[in-house]
Amino acid sequence: MLEVGQEKLEANGWVITARWYYIIGIFLFFLVSKIGEFNPVSFPFQVMFGLLLLGFLFNLLFWLSKRNIKASKNYIEIRNLGLAQTGIELVFFAVIVHLSGGVESVATALFFIPIVAAILLFDSRGPLLTAIGATLTVNLLVLFEYGGILRRLGDYFGISFFPFTNWTEAWIKTALVSLAYIIVGLFSAYTAKLIRERNELLADKLAEEKQKIKDIERLNQELTDYAKELFDKDFELTLANKRLQMLEAAKSKFVSVTTHQLRTPLAAIKWTFHMILQEGLGKVNDEQREFLQKGFDSTQRIIAIVNDLLNIDYIEANKLDYRFVPSHLDTLVDGLIFEFTNHAESKKIKLELVKPNHALPEVMLDPIKISMVLENLIDNAIKYSRPGGNVRVKLSDERVNSAQPGLEVSVSDSGIGIPATEQEKIFHRFFRASNAVKESPDGSGLGLFISRDIIQKHGGQMWFDSKEGKGTDFHFSLPIQQNKNKV
Repeated sequence: MLEVGQEKLEANGWVITARWYYIIGIFLFFLVSKIGEFNPVSFPFQVMFGLLLLGFLFNLLFWLSKRNIKASKNYIEIRNLGLAQTGIELVFFAVIVHLSGGVESVATALFFIPIVAAILLFDSRGPLLTAIGATLTVNLLVLFEYGGILRRLGDYFGISFFPFTNWTEAWIKTALVSLAYIIVGLFSAYTAKLIRERNELLADKLAEEKQKIKDIERLNQELTDYAKELFDKDFELTLANKRLQMLEAAKSKFVSVTTHQLRTPLAAIKWTFHMILQEGLGKVNDEQREFLQKGFDSTQRIIAIVNDLLNIDYIEANKLDYRFVPSHLDTLVDGLIFEFTNHAESKKIKLELVKPNHALPEVMLDPIKISMVLENLIDNAIKYSRPGGNVRVKLSDERVNSAQPGLEVSVSDSGIGIPATEQEKIFHRFFRASNAVKESPDGSGLGLFISRDIIQKHGGQMWFDSKEGKGTDFHFSLPIQQNKNKV
């Protein structure tokens, strides 16, 4: 209940923030529509100026109320805040409709704003009830105007409030506008229902993932306790060694089974985030998109870690399949540079590609596996470079005419480098340099281990040069002719 209250309070905050902008937009639209009749001292313009000031005043009161609810955590008042916002908007928009020419004016579209906002402020019934409220407001205004009260007031000030010439014309056009409100209200109610159901499904999925994490922690704890027991036993070395081997096998099986089971729910979570971000379930504002994108990116990182664990399992079991085909390495590198351009620009890092001007020979390789290697090296180079730094990918054919012809690729950065005392461990499983962990806590320490194994399976070599605080250059070579049957 507390989480629902917090979500509704944030939704009210989004609507209040949006209102600062569309109040000004409505006022500017009114000025443009009356540009040929501009007269600041006339009655319509005085009313609009007054509405602008009242709009800002009421929105300030709404903002203060929202802040007070958040401080007191009195979430019962959230519904009253939403009702107050909706009711006052209906009144404000009714006055603007009259000043803009009545039901014939495009200003009647303003009533769609509270109808759509009701998706965020209320449950699935809120948009429909708001649409009914907008319909009643328009019909009452037509009846009120046609009764002559505002007409005589308009004659006094020289204003034509109501453009209809007869009762039938007035109600036909009012009925059409009312029908539009009801249709949008029904659609918005359906959208609100879908969003609520999707949020409930997502909450269930997250609860399942939390439970799985708890189970994993429990299993890890059991494995740890079991390992301690093995070391505490005073058995013979042969028996202790055998039990340790059994424990290692259990760990490998655990990782294999767990990662396979995690892929399906993680893919479902990723698909859900993707649908919402693509607005397949309704309009998403900028603040919602920011939080949804964070969830999507986190899911992507978890999937990447799971894939790394699966690759390790395949490597150890020698089950990682390779499909060698003649490929242009420069074309493959060009595509990957394009994919990382936005990421590099977001960190203000210059990403450049250096390659020979002439055509390069084809290489027998597995495009998917080599792409994994390049993605890992380029991503690490960008991740561990400071803003304003440089990342350079170089393609060289200097070895083409050597005794062992091949192409060489290097990825250089101006980042944090690798401490000299830790460089000999850089290709070990699950190892990450101490400064890398401090710079970016996320990471499995599997990327370079997998990358070197892939290059070796291609008959190539991988090596690096690095100075702490200066940057790192990773290199790998691929032979132009190689035996595809060795894998």
